[in-house]
Amino acid sequence: MIRVTRPGGNMATRIICSRSCALMHPSDNFKQEMPDLAKRYPHVNFILAHSGWTWPVARHHVALAKEFPNCFLEITFTSVTNGTIEYMVRELGSERVLYGSDAPMRDPFPQFGWVAYANISEEDKRNILGRNMQRILEQVTLA
Repeated sequence: MIRVTRPGGNMATRIICSRSCALMHPSDNFKQEMPDLAKRYPHVNFILAHSGWTWPVARHHVALAKEFPNCFLEITFTSVTNGTIEYMVRELGSERVLYGSDAPMRDPFPQFGWVAYANISEEDKRNILGRNMQRILEQVTLA
């Protein structure tokens, strides 16, 4: 994993962040680097992948997103949700939570079902299942 905040990683970071959107995958250096990146690039929407992986990860990602409004939580799970979607929506609002499936490695239907059957409003489900990502993609710079 490249440490994007170290001197050798700065060019890659600038290129990625010039597009207004970046998918961040949890790694050994994620906790140390993510706050710096979110602060340094406030115009970039950072999608924090696997935010519901475990309760400690969910809590950490919610705390980051509370501190940095440019952080969004992507819900790909590898285990049972146990209320983490409801927790994310309760703590941040559904506008900051994104559907994710890890397809094609994983079947997308379980993640879809976790949102469809979550104890949240239909409006929250619509936000998570597409509206939020649509808003983010409308801001992405391709050139």
